[in-house]
Amino acid sequence: MSKSRIESQIQNLSRRDFLKCLSGAAASAVLLSSCDEPESPSPKPPAPPAPLSPRVKAANVFVNAAGQPLLVCVTGTDFEAMLIAGLARIGGLSKLIGANQEVLIKPNCNNLDPYPGITDTNSLISIIKEVKKVTNGAVKVGDQGYIGSPGVYSFSGMDPQVTQAGATLLNLNQTYNVKRAGWSLNTEDFKVYSDVYDAPIIINTCVLKRHHTADYTCAIKNLVGTVSGPNLVSTREWLHREAQDFLSALAEIAGAVNPELTIVDARQVLTIDGPAYNAGVVVDANKIVICGDIVATDVYCQQILADHDPEYGVDAYEGCTQHAQTIGLGTKDLSQVEVIEITV
Repeated sequence: MSKSRIESQIQNLSRRDFLKCLSGAAASAVLLSSCDEPESPSPKPPAPPAPLSPRVKAANVFVNAAGQPLLVCVTGTDFEAMLIAGLARIGGLSKLIGANQEVLIKPNCNNLDPYPGITDTNSLISIIKEVKKVTNGAVKVGDQGYIGSPGVYSFSGMDPQVTQAGATLLNLNQTYNVKRAGWSLNTEDFKVYSDVYDAPIIINTCVLKRHHTADYTCAIKNLVGTVSGPNLVSTREWLHREAQDFLSALAEIAGAVNPELTIVDARQVLTIDGPAYNAGVVVDANKIVICGDIVATDVYCQQILADHDPEYGVDAYEGCTQHAQTIGLGTKDLSQVEVIEITV
């Protein structure tokens, strides 16, 4: 088409036709321009919840008039009689546990071992009975050992005896991320089992034995079974392979959980080696220890172990008890503790 003919057609367009053509062109321009714009970004996933502070424990009610922790050591062979006598000397569980308060008992369920490799089921039942005397609230029992807890519960007879005694066995699964104020940013969060963290009262009941790395297992180390992690690594793998300081890490785990009371069943003690039952030598010590101060408990029970194990030196665990005292878990100075020793 010639240029003159095109110009003639343009001149002959009506105003209406011109506007119609213009609007169509504009719409096309808008459509094309919209195709050039980047798509709206996908919404960001929600940020993970901030880690919780360590569990806050109830104040230690088992103290003397001067405010010093009470520690009772009972010598005997009948655990139930020893337990009743020892609890009476520190003032009774009703000082700690309310009439309708829920209680978690944390035993040692590390492996498929007989006592004293793990908690004696009969001793555990005796503790449940004493707790149920002072509360109508739920009594729960839970731990996570080296292998899955259900296997240990069945092996030890805790399943079904704990249920028959009126308590509930927990298979610990869900966790909270927990971090202490002052930890460096690159310090891993501990994953504390929610059933443990949410428990109004925790009774930490443990055995006394040697350990191939920590050299000693009692009150503080028993709490390893209350956490999963840090991160996605198993607690025991992290402790043995990644923790910068094994003994300090044990204290930090205890400080994330903060149990109210510890009961040590040291009627028999695993000496020389452990924590596996067949690695050590079992000897009779015929004692139980009850205390609301977890650090004093460990320091006192170290001496029981040393009295029965010529290869154990109490200085080997110093890094744990010293760090535990530094972060406020209790006192390692037994001169600041009222020690009560009785025989049943």
